[in-house]
Amino acid sequence: MAAQLGMREGKFRRLNDLEKGAPIEAGVNYFTQRKRGRAEDAETHVVRAGESLWHVAQRYGIRLQRLEYLNRLKENEIRPGMVLNLRKRRGKNEAIRTQNVPADNRPAAPRQAAPAQPGPAPRPATSTPPPARTESPANGRTTHTVQQGDTLFGISRQYGISVEALKSWNGIGADNVIRVGQRLIVSAP
Repeated sequence: MAAQLGMREGKFRRLNDLEKGAPIEAGVNYFTQRKRGRAEDAETHVVRAGESLWHVAQRYGIRLQRLEYLNRLKENEIRPGMVLNLRKRRGKNEAIRTQNVPADNRPAAPRQAAPAQPGPAPRPATSTPPPARTESPANGRTTHTVQQGDTLFGISRQYGISVEALKSWNGIGADNVIRVGQRLIVSAP
């Protein structure tokens, strides 16, 4: 995947807190720029069954070590229902809060943070996506509505186009950020 993005594998792994040999997982967001030290769009996250600290860090675009530091945790010292801080450090003697996780394993929505600083935030979107492919009658160009887990590379392969063309047609910058629900042009003008 790193070669397809035009970067060295070691750098890609460092940017995504991946150990050498760790698999690239489908449906997980990966970053091509350094992740932030704190989440910009949420104060907390309620851990779901099957989640690891790494998955939470990837979801919010923050560095794994920083997430551990904010919550005074060791790697994967989490369990469902734990409320993880994403912006402020937990107090030294403060217990980690917990919430009941509903039977469908979906926690309550995270508390919203203060308005983010300007600039693109390296974070995934989590809304329910609309249909994936539509035809625009106005100009006859095919569009793709971004789904959870979509990547520029995957979309480009699906439509037989290059990542660079996809980025160019849609004004996507070097940060390579796309969001669930975003409509992308996937056919030549």
